[in-house]
Amino acid sequence: MAGLANKSALGQIIFEARSWMRYLLPTNKYLAVYYPSGDSVINRMLQLAKPQPSDTLFDLGAGDGRVLIAAAEKHQCKGLGVELCPELVAEARANVDKAKLGHLVQITQQVRWRLDTLFDLGAGYERVLIAAAERHQCKGLSIELCPELVAEARANVDKAKLGHLVQITQQQQRGINARGVELCPELVAEARANVDKAKLGHLVQITQQVRWRLDTLFDLGAGYERVLIAAAERHQCKGLSIELCPELVAEARANVDKAKLGHLVQITQQDAQDADVSSATILALYLSEIGNRKIIDSIGPKLQPGTRIVTHYFPIEGWEKNLVKTCSKDNLSIYLYRVPIAEGVQKK
Repeated sequence: MAGLANKSALGQIIFEARSWMRYLLPTNKYLAVYYPSGDSVINRMLQLAKPQPSDTLFDLGAGDGRVLIAAAEKHQCKGLGVELCPELVAEARANVDKAKLGHLVQITQQVRWRLDTLFDLGAGYERVLIAAAERHQCKGLSIELCPELVAEARANVDKAKLGHLVQITQQQQRGINARGVELCPELVAEARANVDKAKLGHLVQITQQVRWRLDTLFDLGAGYERVLIAAAERHQCKGLSIELCPELVAEARANVDKAKLGHLVQITQQDAQDADVSSATILALYLSEIGNRKIIDSIGPKLQPGTRIVTHYFPIEGWEKNLVKTCSKDNLSIYLYRVPIAEGVQKK
């Protein structure tokens, strides 16, 4: 590579030995021992990344700068190399100067952390960002609603002389809104009054309705559609019916039109295994035991955590841990499952 300074074999051995010594010391700050990448590896990396002149390439642990130099020579893209070892920083800068690429490539000596910006939401009097700034010199933004804690946090930052790195703001965490659903009109009125009194109307919304109306019920293998019609009539919830058989689809649509529920219930002709169920909050299944397992394997990854699954007669094999409730009557059983919130859909 044209821009690289030559290093003798003995010099390379000595450098690698010193790298290992630094790495093994108890005070080590290095993430790895430095081994330079070969030209074939660098060329393959750039082929995969396909950098453009408008791109900026960051190389963390840049070594002697060979990756950035190759990218600048071949693709004319800008580069920033971050390296902790002072010997390698000096060598990388010499290589950049030799290749006459200083207008494109910049080498800095610092810990990778200093490129980060750490946000602390609900920060209190702020210890996390101060520690991060002191130990790793990274920037931080603290967001706290309580004015007393904001004042104390700012005093702590000033005391630590870290105002150039840490910023304290007083505000509600953005994007954290709340919606309350209540059926009782008296409680709705009281809740709205409390929200107004707290001057939080821009964040909190209270609605009077049955909880079911927030749901979207999917019926897979829906037949001529009785489940969604009953749910829409009794609970005013939206529904999407997915059925493959064209005759059953036509009959289901006729039943929905007859019930005048077209504004709530939609019928689609589709293979249930290909359905987009990401907006479902409840899933109804009346298939076979094998059919349930096959459907869950196909659509399970698309389901949102917390989605309820109701199956008629046949359970879902391998979902015992996610079973919430079973109802049995007249030798028929209904099984209620919930998609796990923490660990996601469990497969056998």
